[in-house]
Amino acid sequence: MSQSNAFPTVTVIVLNHNGMTFLKDCFDSLLDSTYPDTELIMVDNGSDDGSVPFVEENYPTVTVIHSGGNIGYSAANNLGVRHARGEYVVLLNNDVEVVPGWLQPLVAELESDPEIAACQPKLLHMRMSDVMRREAAEVTQQAFPDSLRVGATELPLEYHFDPGHAADGITLVVPLPLVNQVSPDRGDWLVPGVLEERVTALLRSLPKQLRRSIVPIPDTARRLAEHATGHATGPGTGPGTGRRGRPDCRTDSNSNDNAHSKTKVESTLSILLHSDTHSLTNHAQPNLRHCRLQ
Repeated sequence: MSQSNAFPTVTVIVLNHNGMTFLKDCFDSLLDSTYPDTELIMVDNGSDDGSVPFVEENYPTVTVIHSGGNIGYSAANNLGVRHARGEYVVLLNNDVEVVPGWLQPLVAELESDPEIAACQPKLLHMRMSDVMRREAAEVTQQAFPDSLRVGATELPLEYHFDPGHAADGITLVVPLPLVNQVSPDRGDWLVPGVLEERVTALLRSLPKQLRRSIVPIPDTARRLAEHATGHATGPGTGPGTGRRGRPDCRTDSNSNDNAHSKTKVESTLSILLHSDTHSLTNHAQPNLRHCRLQ
């Protein structure tokens, strides 16, 4: 490899046209890459399926370039290349998921011989079992409760999966007279079933120089969630556990379980990263996305 820079910047260009179905898995896998210096660009060819606002809201480190319409594969990729700052450029389809160490061998090969102009990784076609949703057994009443207790009142929770839609996520329905009794902190770490996803969102919001020490991020998020709850988050940990084996975290308004989990995650992260992370949870996507007055 070159002596001047052991890890030259690599720009990954993802071309998109109405690819909402694929973007979460694609960018999640790219953010879990262990290569230390990458630039992520999405060139959008006039999508109208909400994929652009979805990426802009959920992946702030991805640069979105608007082509102005569907200008085709070659022209759109060339547009991305003109904006790239990397020494090397990867053209990646939006329906591809990468493994954490995918870039290092490619860069090493290119750096080994100046006569090599292009290369590509090995490709593995996914099986149906790879893309199936998780088992329904993980979705339990304890992990995903139907209501949140505020004082003596049970307020209904609604779940809606529609990325890009205004109602996507979890909605707490609050009668107007009770709105002042629901604090923002009550919703941030609310649903036990998405604690690990919450921690994952937190880790992915960290600056790149901090993320390098905690990849792969899914493994770190799982360990932090286990530490916060005091239980393993793997499947099959027995009765009284919620999604992926998490304990039954009650939503009683007098319980400090949620605040305790948040504090343990923050303090453990501070030790791992040798940095003050107390305010970083404000940047992660909250579990409670919406509050609707009734």
